[in-house]
Amino acid sequence: MRTRMKECFWDMPKSIRPTGIKVLRRFIAAILVCCGSGTALLAQSDLGVKTDVPGKKFTLAYIKYEGGSYQHAKGEMLAHEEQFLPNMLESLRKKQGLDVSDKPEVVKFDDKKLFDCPIFFITGHYRFTIGDREIDQIREFIKRGGFVYIEDCGGFDSYLRIYGSFFDQMHEVLQKAYPEGRFVVLPEDHDIYKYPYLFPKGLPNFVGKDNDGRPPNTPGKIRKHKGGEGFYVGNTMVAFLGDADTCCGWAGNSQSGDEPFKMAANVIIYAMTHGGL
Repeated sequence: MRTRMKECFWDMPKSIRPTGIKVLRRFIAAILVCCGSGTALLAQSDLGVKTDVPGKKFTLAYIKYEGGSYQHAKGEMLAHEEQFLPNMLESLRKKQGLDVSDKPEVVKFDDKKLFDCPIFFITGHYRFTIGDREIDQIREFIKRGGFVYIEDCGGFDSYLRIYGSFFDQMHEVLQKAYPEGRFVVLPEDHDIYKYPYLFPKGLPNFVGKDNDGRPPNTPGKIRKHKGGEGFYVGNTMVAFLGDADTCCGWAGNSQSGDEPFKMAANVIIYAMTHGGL
């Protein structure tokens, strides 16, 4: 299978080989179909087989912003940069066979390097500083075929009442970037919960297991878990929003075991094969 995929790519004239966010993603999805059922191929990872997704090496962007958690929880945010995300990327390389960089590209919204990455990841607890220019950049990123991966770190209600909610703000940001877009709570049978790992009940709730040690949905938590959301433009999901604090499970000493890494694999592979305009 891998040989056939490489042949499909290298037999193309250089002038039409896929480059850029949008074209690369569509090439990956198309080649999976023409070389044999893509869903069957991806599902092999449930049996411990590496997911054979072709394409050149790619880098995940990690958004660094002003204010918010970078002001009130800076140590945790730096840990995402230096430990949590590299651990997740290593898992993608070893268990899914994805040719992804060792570390994320740490960028701000107005950094041109953002457009070199097919996916950007952003997380936090509290509202942060963002202006119209940065929101325009998000729209342009999505327009070019980029996919947005958002994880809410949750937080205690006392702090959220003071500093505001990152997760609520990201809903506002996406809606402002694409007023025509819509949010959908994803059903348990959505493809993002099927490949390469099966999550029959949808997005698991990791809140309280891997950060502050409190069980999920205790009175100290302001939001109850409702599952993953997709942000759609037309019929295409261009962003995934998780309220489960999945990213804290990438620390390497997670009480949730491998489940946070598996969920990340599902999101990344869905983004590379289904997402993007």
